Amino acid sequence: MSEKVSIIIPCYNAEKYIERCINSLVGQTYKNVEIILVDDGSEDGTAGIIEKNAKSDSRIIFLSQRNSGPNAARSEGLKNATGDYVMFIDSDDWLSLNTVADLVGLFEESGVDVIKFNAITEPSKRKLGRIIGDKEGSKIIENKEILKILLSSDKLNSLCFQIYRRELLGSDEIFSAKIVHGEDYLANIYIHQNTKKMLIVNDIYYHYFDNPDSCTKSTSAAVVASNIRDLGAVHKKIISESRKHGFTEEEKEDILFSILDRYRYKVFTIFRDKNLTYEKFAEILEEVYSSEPFKVIVEKLDKQKFKKCFSRLSLKSRIKNKNMLYCLYRKNTTKLWSMRNVYRAAMRMRGGR
Repeated sequence: MSEKVSIIIPCYNAEKYIERCINSLVGQTYKNVEIILVDDGSEDGTAGIIEKNAKSDSRIIFLSQRNSGPNAARSEGLKNATGDYVMFIDSDDWLSLNTVADLVGLFEESGVDVIKFNAITEPSKRKLGRIIGDKEGSKIIENKEILKILLSSDKLNSLCFQIYRRELLGSDEIFSAKIVHGEDYLANIYIHQNTKKMLIVNDIYYHYFDNPDSCTKSTSAAVVASNIRDLGAVHKKIISESRKHGFTEEEKEDILFSILDRYRYKVFTIFRDKNLTYEKFAEILEEVYSSEPFKVIVEKLDKQKFKKCFSRLSLKSRIKNKNMLYCLYRKNTTKLWSMRNVYRAAMRMRGGR
């Protein structure tokens, strides 16, 4: 096997974790790799750590830029990539040492364009990890099925749990969005428009660090509001693509349902913010209400579909979420009443005012 694999890592203030990530890459049993680390304007010691490692291993390429976000960093890395296959890794995560060797072998056996594999969480506090991905056996899926799964669930949204043939990544649109939340989901929508075949395997290769400092884990109302705005760009693209590929009405409803469920999760997250005020809560819900994707959801889905969004939750979660359903569904003169009731119920649940 002589194919080269390019591994691109955007880095921002990652001095606590980047060494672990680099070690997992230089230690791969498959040696024909290039490791492209893009420092995105870090303000800590990240750049120094990368530079030190680059001096000791010629396969490491060190790039730096002003802070421009993960999309810009991945784009810069891709411009410098010379591999036949491309992988993306976050700077606080790492790979099993046999990952690249196994995946290159699977490419040769299957002839697919993309391979999707599993990850396991490496919790910072809890002792047991959680598997992210499919538990079924290996299977190959084709373009329409790929897009249906991608648009109607979160199973294929991560760039980090897939390896791509380089020729799939030629479009300038892939990393063009100036968002920091959901940017990998949006990139995959552009990529998989041209993916003919994907191999899905249940092997665990990726170690996802459950980083409490990550912006995706933040419960700050301000951060969640920013995340919701970013998701608006992703959801607009999802709705646009759902109209192009001959999906049935039921499949289109499933796609809208997945968007609604994502909004529900994000909005409910803000109740963990200890400094949440009613005014901030109302502002965030208005962000959802005024977004174009949510207006499409309200137009296309009836109240029963809204209820479905909560039916698969545990009983405890349903009780916590029942007023949220009302709040997301009712957008008439009772809206402010429902918003305040959801807010008060959340405060009571956590022992607040």
